Amino acid sequence: LNAYRKHLSAELHKLRAHHDSLVLLLRSVRNDHNAEFNDPAVSAAIAAYAQYFDEHPYIEEAALEYAEEDAAARKERQLAMDADSDSQDSVSFDVCRPAISIYENERETLIGEIDMLRQVLDDLRAGYNKNYHDLAVKAAVVGLAEYEAASEKDLAEVREAAEAIVLDELVQQVREGLEKYSALEAESQEGGNAASDCTAGQDGEGDGSSCIAASGGAAQVKDIEGRLSDARSAYWDLQSEVSTLKNAVSNLRELLEKDLGPGDMYLPVDKECYSLDTGEYTYEVCLLDRATQISNKDGSRQSLGSFAEFGKLSDTAVDYSVHKYLQGTKCWNGPHRSLVASFECADEIQVLGVSEPEKCEYHAKMTGPFACDMQLDELSAMADGVSEQSTDDLPEMTDVAGKPESGKGAAAVHDEL
Repeated sequence: LNAYRKHLSAELHKLRAHHDSLVLLLRSVRNDHNAEFNDPAVSAAIAAYAQYFDEHPYIEEAALEYAEEDAAARKERQLAMDADSDSQDSVSFDVCRPAISIYENERETLIGEIDMLRQVLDDLRAGYNKNYHDLAVKAAVVGLAEYEAASEKDLAEVREAAEAIVLDELVQQVREGLEKYSALEAESQEGGNAASDCTAGQDGEGDGSSCIAASGGAAQVKDIEGRLSDARSAYWDLQSEVSTLKNAVSNLRELLEKDLGPGDMYLPVDKECYSLDTGEYTYEVCLLDRATQISNKDGSRQSLGSFAEFGKLSDTAVDYSVHKYLQGTKCWNGPHRSLVASFECADEIQVLGVSEPEKCEYHAKMTGPFACDMQLDELSAMADGVSEQSTDDLPEMTDVAGKPESGKGAAAVHDEL
């Protein structure tokens, strides 16, 4: 059961992602299409999606949360979900059995909804007027092609995983096990009914010895069940404590491995978020974590990337006043969104402005106290570099009349200055 449940869980992670991707494509068509074109294929797609949305009003919020989540955070969340399921499965057969049923039902529901959403987009792709320059529709068509490539890869991984655990045989074993368990449950129920018949002895029929035996057995069973319940509670408490400690260790390990700048100067503000409202959008920069563009119109969020690296002064020198956020949401017919944040010296951390010098490549001008130390270090490094130059690299110093000072080389005069 555990092996089958784990396989279903891995498949569901992929199916949920497929579902959210299709929802976001149709949402963008509904919100951003050009109504002036009056394209029947677009209208049909919007109508079909609107009907589905009316029946499932929560889907867009869930899909937007998925889109906002970066790959690392999503992986961590899925691992936490799997760990929680593993701990529950280990409690008893009774806990794992209904989980299997829930997962199977969700899988069938998702597959049906994915097929429907994909068909709506496929009809749109086949029927939309290609003479209209509707960017939202063209973006959805491109997005569908990208989705198809990604989903085929995911399904291939699911098939490989199924072959690795010999899924067909595993499912057959699960079905047989459930049938046997159901039969044992029925026998147990019949035994309980028979035990209740012993009350006849209390009415004067028989000596009641069977009642005494049944009563003793029931007490023993009750005692065992009580101890088992206490053991389960203790197990869950320990599991919770272990999970908390693992998360703490993971966070500390991440911090130890993370470059937080000279003297760990970014440690106090690691993952702290700062934003700027520019009217149409709000830009949010979470230091050493992620950057996001938020629409002030509908609240939709576009990832501008996850923190990837600091800037570079040279092949070996790092510029800690420049932060690079890469691999954000892909632009239609363009690159993945990205943002470079450049800091200047100031007492307060602020986002002063955001520009887009190239398509989908953003630049944020920011301030912060840690930038002051970096600028001083850069000036010091420049001064050290000048003082270390050899006398051959420096021009000979001259007096006002243009003649070299006798007995003094250029380096000596430079040192005096």
